[in-house]
Amino acid sequence: MADDVYYRQVISQMQSEFTRAVSALEKQVATLTRHNELLTQELAQTKQQQSEWTQEATQTVTQLQHQIQRQVEDAAIAQQKATDKEEALVLEIAALKSLLQQEQDYWTRYDEAGKQDRDRLTQQVAKAKAETLQHLEQNRILRREIKALQCRVDTAVATSNSFEQRLLNVVKEKDQGLLQAETQVAHYKKKVHEKRAQNKYLTEALVKLQTQRQSGERSSSNGNSSTESPKLERSDVEMIKPLESLVQRRRKRELTLPEEIKAAANVTTSKLYTSKKLGVSRIRTSPTSSSPEISPRSARMTPYQRPPSVATTTPTTSDGVSFNSNSSNGSLRSLRSLRNVTTRRRGNRNSSDSDSANDRSRINTEGEEKTSPTGRLERELNCLRRKLDSCIADAAARCFLVYNELNHTDSCFCLLDAVNNFAFQQWKQSKIAYRGATKGYLLAMKIVLT
Repeated sequence: MADDVYYRQVISQMQSEFTRAVSALEKQVATLTRHNELLTQELAQTKQQQSEWTQEATQTVTQLQHQIQRQVEDAAIAQQKATDKEEALVLEIAALKSLLQQEQDYWTRYDEAGKQDRDRLTQQVAKAKAETLQHLEQNRILRREIKALQCRVDTAVATSNSFEQRLLNVVKEKDQGLLQAETQVAHYKKKVHEKRAQNKYLTEALVKLQTQRQSGERSSSNGNSSTESPKLERSDVEMIKPLESLVQRRRKRELTLPEEIKAAANVTTSKLYTSKKLGVSRIRTSPTSSSPEISPRSARMTPYQRPPSVATTTPTTSDGVSFNSNSSNGSLRSLRSLRNVTTRRRGNRNSSDSDSANDRSRINTEGEEKTSPTGRLERELNCLRRKLDSCIADAAARCFLVYNELNHTDSCFCLLDAVNNFAFQQWKQSKIAYRGATKGYLLAMKIVLT
């Protein structure tokens, strides 16, 4: 019994497994059929694609054959060209080889000539170095001389400035003296007017006395005339005394003046004194005249006399200090000494002809210097200007010689000539611009040397 049950169970299990296997096989058959259908479809597609590929391959093969034929033809043509070009290049290489040989020969000759030139140039460079050292030493010496000349120019400019300032002070003093002279003339005119009125009154009184004397008796008139004549003389003497005191005061004042101004003062005071003496003599000789002045007829005949000049008044500086002080005397002495020194230097520098010409000009201008101190200052200024011109001319000549040695003559001469012309034009315009032009001239020479 037990075996039957066991076998039955085994058979049932086998049946179940068989059914499962059959169902699985059926499923596999279905899938295989579907797969076969897909494969047939793919085979048809691949056949179709293969036919298309074969057609495309045949077309490409034909195209490639045509291209290969064309390339072969082109290669043949290119090979022909290459052969032609190779022949041309061979000929060109032969020509270049010949040219290269010629160039090599030329450069060998050039190297030999260059060696000779280099040797010659090295010798010239050595000589030029020696010359440059000499010129550098000369330039140093010239720079020192230029510095010295510039110092001299600066000192000359400073002295010219001081002389110009003194000249301006003298001009101011002259203007002040003219103003003082005008005030004195106005004062004297006022006094003359008063004296004329007084003389008119005295003449009227004298006429009255003469009429009284004529109307009286001769004896009494003779006695009255003898007693009145001393009175008239006393009145004349009283009128003369102020004039004499004025002349004495002027003489005392002239004793304290410098020599240059004293000469002009003596001339003017002598003229004034002679005119006063003539007026006094006329007063004494003509007691019946209307005034002690010169009559209109004599005034027309005699020349016009100038009023007292600037020299008769004590000249003062711009600060109000008179020339009679110690400082003014010292300045005048220094001016005289400076004039003597400059004339000595000028005489030593110039030739005998220029000395004689300067002496003649000095003799001609002595009269002017005695009458006006400004002429002396102008002469000093002219002397200083001549010194400046001589310094500039010396410096220009030295620079010209140096650049003539350095083979730069044309450029140096043009530069210095232009600067010199500019300085001359500036000197024509103003003195200050002339000083600036001289400084620029020296600066230009420094630049040229460096």
